[in-house]
Amino acid sequence: MRSLESLNVKDNALAGESSDALLFLVKENRNVTRCNVELNMIKYTALVEIDRTCRKNKASGYLMDIPTIRREIKGLRR
Repeated sequence: MRSLESLNVKDNALAGESSDALLFLVKENRNVTRCNVELNMIKYTALVEIDRTCRKNKASGYLMDIPTIRREIKGLRR
């Protein structure tokens, strides 16, 4: 799921091992820049780490030369 950028699992009664699974997903998929976990019983430590990792993923995305990549994509579409 390399194209996944945002994840919304709001109010899904997630708890326990789900916290670790979400954290693993966000760490492994560096395209994920947003993860809404409101109204779940996510472990606080995992919640903080998920937020930190999403911010890090977002920052690293900005480091890429996005305008250049977009121009290359437009050229390929032609």
